[in-house]
Amino acid sequence: MPIVPTDGNHDDSPLLNYDYHFNTPTDFAMSVPASYRPQFHGITYSFVYGDVLFLVYSLQDWWRSSAGEASMKSTYLSNDVRRWFRQEIEKHPNTKYRVTLSHKNIFSGSGHSVDAETPLFRELMLPILKECEIDLAIQGHDHCYEVIGPVNPDTRTVVEGSITDTTHVEINTNTNMTGVEGGTFTTDDGTLYFIGATCGRKRYYPYDRAKMDAEYENHKVTNYFDLMTGMFGQPGAPSFTKFTVKSDCIELNSYTANQDGTAKLLNTMRVRRTKPHTVPFQGIENVNTPMSEGEKFIRNGQLFILKNGRVFNVLGQKVK
Repeated sequence: MPIVPTDGNHDDSPLLNYDYHFNTPTDFAMSVPASYRPQFHGITYSFVYGDVLFLVYSLQDWWRSSAGEASMKSTYLSNDVRRWFRQEIEKHPNTKYRVTLSHKNIFSGSGHSVDAETPLFRELMLPILKECEIDLAIQGHDHCYEVIGPVNPDTRTVVEGSITDTTHVEINTNTNMTGVEGGTFTTDDGTLYFIGATCGRKRYYPYDRAKMDAEYENHKVTNYFDLMTGMFGQPGAPSFTKFTVKSDCIELNSYTANQDGTAKLLNTMRVRRTKPHTVPFQGIENVNTPMSEGEKFIRNGQLFILKNGRVFNVLGQKVK
């Protein structure tokens, strides 16, 4: 059975035996300076499935480099993980969707939303997710079912007009705090964050608006509850999600697992992108200089043009 693992906080062990259980690529770990190399070597790697580039990475080792929550710095994330994201996208520039998988959260709506390191993750990772145009961030850690966004990485608000086809149901303070099910989430201008609750027995419960507002000094996100745009609650049973890559979307079907071995459909939603991706611009060091106004050049298979001393891609987006 193919397994796509990455480490979480409960995998930390003095024996460092996580690596013994999986045969995943170790190229990333070997590229990181030895002084803050991740404790497990096979936790950051990529693969392509259909039209999707999956970027599996870890947030566990952010603190090993010159890092600190007070300074909002982590060389490991801002330099090494960023470099790796861009490198993998350069290898696969034509995939329709870009999806990340990590255990810890960038955004969440339950107990881990107030973790001390989470504002640092947002500060460092949101610019990376923006420049790499990540469509879907699959997360864990919070043990609650959460659909968040699509979030504009600059304003940290929901992208206007990005959500359609939702169904409104009765609000339940445990199972569905928003009273929203289903939905099509268009990720042209932001990232959708998804947590599929838990396949185990340890459960977290959704924070309501008042609780999120009261915790502002910890999470530092204005109107945090408004980012919860889909189903948001505790299913009350072990759950799992099936991701299906289709021609026009990625479809997520979530189920609860019953004790008799049967599964019950919990929620169906779709992630859709209509704009073509770009490749993060890495500078013009490989282009003959000096360049003249209006000169066009190709880098990593993409066409760029110099206008008014700035570099633009074919969509008219300023990249440098």
